Order: sequence, then C-alpha cells, then structure tokens
Amino acid sequence: MNSIIRRMILLGGALLVATLPAGAANVLKVKSGEIKFKSIQWRETDKAFRVVNMQDVTLSIQRADILDMSVDKPPEMLKAEQAFAAGLMDQAIPILEGVVTSYKYAIWDNKAREVLSKVYYNKKDFKKAADVFKEYLANTPPAEVSLELRKKYWQALIDAGQKEALKKELEAAAASGNRETMAIAQFMRGNLNRDGGQKLDALLDFLRVVLLYEDIKELQPESLFRASEMMEELKDPLA
Repeated sequence: MNSIIRRMILLGGALLVATLPAGAANVLKVKSGEIKFKSIQWRETDKAFRVVNMQDVTLSIQRADILDMSVDKPPEMLKAEQAFAAGLMDQAIPILEGVVTSYKYAIWDNKAREVLSKVYYNKKDFKKAADVFKEYLANTPPAEVSLELRKKYWQALIDAGQKEALKKELEAAAASGNRETMAIAQFMRGNLNRDGGQKLDALLDFLRVVLLYEDIKELQPESLFRASEMMEELKDPLA
C-alpha cells in the first residue's frame, strides 16, 4: 500500500501502526547511525518502537536511543488542515484524532494535537480545547511552544472557567521563559487577581510589567492604567 497510511490497533498488544509511503525520507538517527524505514509502530506493551527498515528487517528501538527522527507528513494531516482552513471542524476532528493515535511519539501526533486544539477552540468547546492544549504542551519542549499558542491555551482556560488551572499556568510562565512570555503572563495574572478582588496582588503584577519589562511596549499603556486604577481603589476603603 504505497500511498496509504495504514493505522490499526491489535488487541492485547496495544500496537499503534503507521505505514509510510515507500521510498519516503523516513529516518531515525540513533547512537549507532541512521535507519531508513518503511514503517514505524509504537508498542505500548513494550514501551518501544517496532521499526521495519528498507530491507524488511524488524527492529525494536527504545525512545531513549533515538537522537532524532524524520517522518514524512501523513496525507491525513494535509486533509485535516484543509478541512480546518475550510471551516469544516467536525470533519477535521476524527482525522486529527486518528493521526494522534497512529503517530504516537512519532512527531505527527503532537502536530495533530496543535491543530486539534485550535479546531475545538473554534467550535467553542473550550474545555476540550484546553485539554488538548495541555496534552500538546506536555509533549513539547517549552522552547518550541510559540507564544501565540500559549496565549490561546490561557484564553481557553479562561473561557472554560478553569481559573485555578490558569493561575498555575501563569505563575509557571511568569517565573521562567522568554521576556515577552513572562511579561504577558504577569499582566494576565494581574487581570486575574483584579477580577478576583485581590487588588494588592494585581497592583504588584501590573507594576512589575511597567518597571521590569519596559521593552515590551505593547503592554505598557494598559499596565500603567491598571496599576493606577488599583492604587486608586486601594486608597478608597469602599472600593
């Protein structure tokens, strides 16, 4: 089946299979060299990949032994992206969920999660969007997570009413990451504290943005306004 991605789950073995187009540039870099392969399978029971190389030899490879991996884009992924772009969210969902299953730990599972999170968000299913965002973040090195996607995750948590989860995420982001991420996290935490009546905490968050992140220009005007607002309310015992 040269042009078809084959996916199956074998009962008892919990075997996840992705069979790739013959001749495609599918390569594993391992400690002993490179392995070009025809198919790659994640075996949940063995906690290892079953790989069929170009000579039809079946290999068992631990994730820890893989230095790098190149897997061609599945045709299903392109189909799902086209459905998403066309606004066909319900059509995209089962395709993306299939890619997540078939390509577990093989790059495209997480790329599918990224699109799937946006699909659910566009459908206004904010809880599912937040859940998929969380899975994506758990499987992605922090340095590779775009600020745009992180902000979408935070917004999904807000829209899903998961304020405690949001606060934890913002505290973690405010403590580490690049300057823009840290500044936006502190600004959003300030808004969260303000909405929760924690005016002093909110004031401190807004002041940190003003004083420590002067270079993040887009946050300065509103941070100054919010800080001034909090100071006025803290002066007024009835506020």
